[in-house]
Amino acid sequence: MENNKSLIRVLHASPCTPPVDVYADGNLIVENLAYKDITDYLPVEPGMYNIQVFPTGVKKKPVIDVEFEILPDTVFTLTAIGVLPDVSLLPIASEYQHIEPSRAIVRFAHLVPDAPNVDIGLLESDAILFSDVAFTEVTDYIAVDSGVYDFEVRPASSDVILLNVYDILFEPGKAYTLYAVGLLEDEPPLQAIYFEDFIPWLGRHSEDNEAKDESEVSNEDIDEERDDEENIETVIEENIVEPKEEPIELPRQEDISDESEEIVNVEEPQVTEIVDENTIPINNKVNSVKINFIYR
Repeated sequence: MENNKSLIRVLHASPCTPPVDVYADGNLIVENLAYKDITDYLPVEPGMYNIQVFPTGVKKKPVIDVEFEILPDTVFTLTAIGVLPDVSLLPIASEYQHIEPSRAIVRFAHLVPDAPNVDIGLLESDAILFSDVAFTEVTDYIAVDSGVYDFEVRPASSDVILLNVYDILFEPGKAYTLYAVGLLEDEPPLQAIYFEDFIPWLGRHSEDNEAKDESEVSNEDIDEERDDEENIETVIEENIVEPKEEPIELPRQEDISDESEEIVNVEEPQVTEIVDENTIPINNKVNSVKINFIYR
């Protein structure tokens, strides 16, 4: 992120709501976003924005109309949740995290409006990764081994299985959010989707270091760099989310689940792609938002 710009993306997680168009200060920024789809990250200038969401092609009464402040150097997934007419915008922040190169971090978001609090555990195991998660709640990240996993979604403190989730791939050095979406008692049914998250500090710190010309490094620069490293270590220690005990060692899946079991379609993790080519004026100021969309 350059020049204090922030990143946002939009996730449509409102069951029964048709594809939508998203406007920022009256300017179209996302078009025809379908249920369970997510946009790429869009670089935006910090500031206060009026966010409106309309059914695609029908700009009359918005299903969402809110003011949202974007602070410098922040990353958000703006998520449409709930069932018409009670659809709302849930901002989900991606904050500074430390990721070991050989591991991944993952969190869970409960976006099912008619489901009780839930536990997320390993399939056919007593291991619980996230417990007693309520609707609209987003957990902290936990560290896991990279690999492919199967999960169960159960009512909190219950052995009843609401949903089996198969073949979730966590790649090393990456961050993910696993979302429960849909409806428990109606259509569309309860499902799980997951996407890769952008973690701010990794990229920004690397870019700052590469920008320095090694031929011009002085003793003051070296001292400054040491101070920066100590500050970064402090930030990491304060913000890193660790399991209550040792990092969870998840057993890798050896075999694909029985073909007779119902397979839940889970979208492939999405690699962040940021292209800064097109310009949409915000508040009548040119170049205040530069974005490139990929519509599905």
